[in-house]
Amino acid sequence: MDEKPRIAHIYSRVSKGTQVKGDGLRRQIEITSKFIEDVNISNSRDGLPVYTLADSPIYDRGLSAYFGLNTDENAGLGAFLKAAENGQVEKGTLPIVEAIDRIRAYPKRDLFQTMRLQAMAS
Repeated sequence: MDEKPRIAHIYSRVSKGTQVKGDGLRRQIEITSKFIEDVNISNSRDGLPVYTLADSPIYDRGLSAYFGLNTDENAGLGAFLKAAENGQVEKGTLPIVEAIDRIRAYPKRDLFQTMRLQAMAS
């Protein structure tokens, strides 16, 4: 495929301050990076878009998703979502997470509605 690579933004979050010192953030980055490598192999073979990782991951250290603190505008994910809403995230950009609960701990239908609205804004 001759199209330029699209951008993939890794989002990594741990909810407790004690977890910041642990291995969670590194593990999440490693798993999602490997996922993108695998997607690129498959997509290249199938003529689909490939992704290049953004220069730095989006982090939320010590912010709970249960209360949505990671989606506040001053949080990493919140700032990314706001940038997408304002048209500052390039169309075709892929946000990627290790597990859906890294984003928000609320009903999946609400989560998907939030992500769909953000995708429509960009």
